[in-house]
Amino acid sequence: MTQDVYKSVLDSEPGPSPSGPIPYTIRAAMIAGLAVSEADRLGSERVGLEHLLLGVIREAERWDQDHAWGPQHLRNAAIRAGHSVDEIESALMSAVGQGPT
Repeated sequence: MTQDVYKSVLDSEPGPSPSGPIPYTIRAAMIAGLAVSEADRLGSERVGLEHLLLGVIREAERWDQDHAWGPQHLRNAAIRAGHSVDEIESALMSAVGQGPT
C-alpha cells in the first residue's frame, strides 16, 4: 500500500522527532508562505492541506533548482512508492479542479 511506503520513509528519516507541539521554524514559515501563494494562484479563499503539500513540492523544486542538498522527504517517499513528485502534483491539481499541470 502506498500509504505504508510513505509512512515508512517518514519514520526512517534520521534525526530526532520533537515531542509535543512542532516548532514553527523558518522552513515551516516558508512552506506556509508557499502554500498561501498556491491557494492564491488557484483562486482558493482558504489554504487547505492540498496547498500545504503543493508548498512542500515548491520548496523541493527550489532545492533542486539550486542543486543544493536539502530536505527531500517527499521526493524520497515518492520514489520509494514508485511515483514522481510531478505525478503527486498532477493528482493534487486534479483534486482542486485545476486539471493536470
